Amino acid sequence: MNILPDCKKYRIDFISGGEPLLNFDIIKQVKEISDTLFQETGKQLEIWLCTNGTCFTDDIIDFLDKNHISIGISLDGDERANDLIRIDAAGRGTYERIVNSIRKIKTGEYSKNLKDIWGMVVITSKTQSLKDILIHHRKIGLKNVQMKIVRLKKNSPYSVNSGNIEKIKGLYDELFDFFTDELEKSSIEYVKMILNDNDFAGKIVRRLLMRYLVLNRCQAGKNKVSIAANGDMYPCDSFVGMEQFRLGNVLTGVEDENRFCKMSVCSNSVCTDCWARFVCGGDCYHNSYLVNDEIDQPDGVICQLEKHIIYRTLIYLNEMAEKHLNLYEYLQNLLSKREIIKQGGVDNG
Repeated sequence: MNILPDCKKYRIDFISGGEPLLNFDIIKQVKEISDTLFQETGKQLEIWLCTNGTCFTDDIIDFLDKNHISIGISLDGDERANDLIRIDAAGRGTYERIVNSIRKIKTGEYSKNLKDIWGMVVITSKTQSLKDILIHHRKIGLKNVQMKIVRLKKNSPYSVNSGNIEKIKGLYDELFDFFTDELEKSSIEYVKMILNDNDFAGKIVRRLLMRYLVLNRCQAGKNKVSIAANGDMYPCDSFVGMEQFRLGNVLTGVEDENRFCKMSVCSNSVCTDCWARFVCGGDCYHNSYLVNDEIDQPDGVICQLEKHIIYRTLIYLNEMAEKHLNLYEYLQNLLSKREIIKQGGVDNG
């Protein structure tokens, strides 16, 4: 069947359901099929994968490099922060193996595309400093980072909930104070690291800089679907396996009306009167479901955090515009160029 036939280009992300490098033959097969389809249709298909960084071999790295496959590596900070949660089956920490993989790629004779590794960070109740994470990641050579709030039931010891929301706000206060202090050095290198639409705070900075009006938190079920191993389709990877959110199958097509296509902050009764709605875009549908059993009932704790970050971003950007206009305009131009590149088929982050 033809899925999203009007799209000019496609992208396949290997991101959930386990470590993708454990079944590398599947990635090879997808690449072969995508090359064939490109020859038939002329439509570009990009491949991106997120890995825990512990399974690289020389052959895998060479294949990724030669086939222009981009990667993100999960790393939650320094050794203490990362190994708090990211341990292997034997209970051992994974930090040294992850960092050695990053160094191997960064120092090897590989393309810029492969070396442009994204640092993938999960923010939990145990996270101690977002500032320190960025400093650490930049030190090991990572230029692009996305730090995202964990999505868990509120009774999980790692969740962001009403009992620790003030702590999480404090982490972002420290981060934006750091960004502001860096302005006095005429530096925006650290804020550039998160200036993407996946980082929880970076997306807000990006949207306010470019004055984007945002109607949806993401494109789940709109121009994005997730496909399980059996071909079943879901609005995003977080919903995979939840039968009530199954959209259909790649072989039979979309079977039921896709309610995600109609959802926006304008149709959500909770969001319609919120002053932050067109910057926030609403809560993650999956997070809303985890917390409130409804995809259109946002998590109030996350709403608090979004508004706090918008407030801090406005203060930061106002400081930049008033005292460092050249940096403000530089970031606007940078984002404009990225958008042009993205529309042309490549997003260099």
